[in-house]
Amino acid sequence: MIFNSYQFIIFFFVVFVVYWNLARIWQNRFLLVSSYVFYGWWSWKFLFLIFLATFINYFCGSWIHKTNNPRKRKFFLCVSLVTTLMTLFFFKYSGFFVSEYYDFLNFFGVENISKRFWRIALPVGISFYTFQTLSYTIDVYRVKLKPVFNYIDFSLFVVFFPQLVAGPIERASHLLPQITCNRTYDYNKIISGLRLVLYGMFQKIVIADTLAKVVDTAYKKPYTQTSATLIAATCFFAFQIYCDFAGYTNIARGVARMLGFDICLNFKAPYFSKNLVEFWRRWHMSLTGWFRDYVYISLGGNRVSQYRHFFNVMAVFLLSGLWHGANLTFIMWGFIHGLFFLLSLILTKLIGKAKHENIAVHIVKIFATFSVVCFAWIFFRANSLSESFYIAGKLLAFNSFSLEPVIEYYAIKGVSVFSPSNIQVGVALICGLMALELAYYYYPLKVLNLFKHRWISYPLYYTMIALCLFCTSETPFIYFQF
Repeated sequence: MIFNSYQFIIFFFVVFVVYWNLARIWQNRFLLVSSYVFYGWWSWKFLFLIFLATFINYFCGSWIHKTNNPRKRKFFLCVSLVTTLMTLFFFKYSGFFVSEYYDFLNFFGVENISKRFWRIALPVGISFYTFQTLSYTIDVYRVKLKPVFNYIDFSLFVVFFPQLVAGPIERASHLLPQITCNRTYDYNKIISGLRLVLYGMFQKIVIADTLAKVVDTAYKKPYTQTSATLIAATCFFAFQIYCDFAGYTNIARGVARMLGFDICLNFKAPYFSKNLVEFWRRWHMSLTGWFRDYVYISLGGNRVSQYRHFFNVMAVFLLSGLWHGANLTFIMWGFIHGLFFLLSLILTKLIGKAKHENIAVHIVKIFATFSVVCFAWIFFRANSLSESFYIAGKLLAFNSFSLEPVIEYYAIKGVSVFSPSNIQVGVALICGLMALELAYYYYPLKVLNLFKHRWISYPLYYTMIALCLFCTSETPFIYFQF
């Protein structure tokens, strides 16, 4: 079941009512069973992977903590890393590498090599709960965290259903204390949680799914599009994936808050960043923090030579691209971000940070950063690497900037997604979203105080609810595929 479905609304209503009427000793057990039901709704066959990850990391963490022998500690850490990462590799990347191996042999003239390869179903959320469990074991090994010895509490940390499928990737130091402590019913938290859920639903159903109509049509047949439609579709995708993923995160945070938990913020107005370094401090912050703490720092971070530092940065971005999927398009996406990230670092060192910037310079930097991010999104969204390069070349060629040929082409086929009205609706939704985020980012207290007035908040809430009901869709979230 997905958050934007009636099944989940019924499921959560039952969980909410039963959960707050249970004694403290039963709450975690009930949430654990509910989380297994939530995940098993997708496919109960893959529950064994969660059981395996829970079992291995729980006992490895306990054994690491109990022994002072460095060799034994490293051994148990390696057991956790190898078994967990090999499981991820098998289900997510084995088919890709087998396919590439066959193509490599065929390229050198080895005939009669079948191009059929393993088609293994990708378990939902495996990339997220894998990283979450690994962070626990690594933190115990680094003596930054004491292990939890209650198996039920640890299991709930791994499978807590609001953030199980698409994050945020929670740290044990943040979530486990909330699991082990007493939680009390708080009316204010319930209301603020409902607001987060409503805003997340609005981002997903109204904005992301509306923009997806234009994006999917353009990227389905990019060779028939003009530069104008590809630019529009690429910009729309930038906001589609943001609203889709941020919408999921807001719903997850809202649902968790209604159950008495506080999970981490994952986005912080990323499209107002002035450079790539700042962008990655605001975009998918839980994943960025994970790679920083467990990969970048482990490689030496910036405490090494300049060339090694550049290597560490690029390695992190390439791994980040690979984390998103077994496809060369994702690796290229990571490479582009790594390249411009390094360029941002170099320019900052050469020019230095300006103490005072006028608004014009500030806007130019934001626009330049957004342009780079959009360019990278081409490779993230395209169906293949060849299509990615075609679209990028089409945009850089600066020709065919008219929408009319495409509108006429799809009008003949009875497809109206490229009509001016749809483009205008998409632009209006984006402008409204950015205006709200800009106001909240720079003036959070004023915005919150403004929404305390019922004559402002209530009409807005009812309008958002009406639009969500009007645009009802059960389209899966984009990050479910990762």
